[in-house]
Amino acid sequence: MIADGGDALAHLATLRDQDNCSVRSPAVDEITLLVCPVVIGQGTRLFPDTGPDAALDLVDSRSTPKGVTIQVYRPTGRPQYETATPTPST
Repeated sequence: MIADGGDALAHLATLRDQDNCSVRSPAVDEITLLVCPVVIGQGTRLFPDTGPDAALDLVDSRSTPKGVTIQVYRPTGRPQYETATPTPST
């Protein structure tokens, strides 16, 4: 929450662009995402294309009567990736 009532997106962009800001940072213990049902065509990415990956655990999810979904995540360390292998046809 931004205490001074400033622009939330500008504040997030400032945090995102800091070299020491990462989802895997010990300073980040929870991430709350609000998704609004609006199509805007394009926009600014919340997270950069490059950088460290982080596994997130969904701890809460709910929606408002207007269709806004609220998801709360907690970082759980490095993600574990699976390798896809084709299933042989019979």
